[in-house]
Amino acid sequence: MKNSICPHCQFQRQPEDNGPTWQCSNCGKAYRKQHGEPPPPSRQVQRAVIDNESFISWQKRLNTWLIIALCSSAAAFYYKNQLPDTTEINSALSQEPIQRQTKKPPSSFQYFDRLYNIRPVADYELWGLVVSHNNTSGMGDIYHDETSLDTKDLCVLWGENLANNQFRSATFSSTAWTCHLEYPAGISLNLQQVSNNHLITDSDDIRQKIEGIRIGDQIRLKGWLVDYQENQNSHFWRKTSINREDLGNGACEVVFVQEIEVIERNNPSWYALWFYGLIACVTIILAKIIIVLVEISPHRH
Repeated sequence: MKNSICPHCQFQRQPEDNGPTWQCSNCGKAYRKQHGEPPPPSRQVQRAVIDNESFISWQKRLNTWLIIALCSSAAAFYYKNQLPDTTEINSALSQEPIQRQTKKPPSSFQYFDRLYNIRPVADYELWGLVVSHNNTSGMGDIYHDETSLDTKDLCVLWGENLANNQFRSATFSSTAWTCHLEYPAGISLNLQQVSNNHLITDSDDIRQKIEGIRIGDQIRLKGWLVDYQENQNSHFWRKTSINREDLGNGACEVVFVQEIEVIERNNPSWYALWFYGLIACVTIILAKIIIVLVEISPHRH
């Protein structure tokens, strides 16, 4: 404002005067204050406004991305454990398990500095659809941890149970040692073609493969039906079932796994979306926290 006249002291501003152009260099008052208009914002104020707009804009974007990631993860969590349609079942799962007399002698091996004794009962090979498994790392399982010889229990169906989609109307769940199933009236399942398998092994590689098996996977496993005991508990043997007709306590097969493979993976796309959706949620939340911390940092003010 060259040659401005101050409405307060009537001083006329000269071109050589120093100080802000909106402020009288004589009395220091703002030229526009008399009209109720604030002085123009300083560069620092302008920058703060721009930074605040940028902060709000980024938070809105991140909120949108977080909602998308949460919805995607929730949908994937629901669909990832949906059992496959009967048309997707591999024909190998129509056959009965193969059980033969074994020639394998009793043996012992160590796991986490504990000695275990194995008593083979039969050679065994099974093809099945995994409908449930226990969670050995969950808080509800007080019997298993990383030092337990038992790996994941796999509850499987095979044969005529997979010939139509009735099995998809049943509800399957697992506790530490047991597989539970419920199905509505009008649904028929052959309970002699259902088994809950306690899996043990002396191989780290096979243990890792077992850990990677998920609900809905179609699998083949081979090994021996065995009884086993921890050497220091010589009075107790955990015994295997040797037929598919028994029910209740003692009806589970204890399998020393020699080979295991996934014939068909179930819902790999939904599992991938669920996994990466969770990573995205965590990443976005961390980004929101970092932006807030940067915004309130004293170095910015």
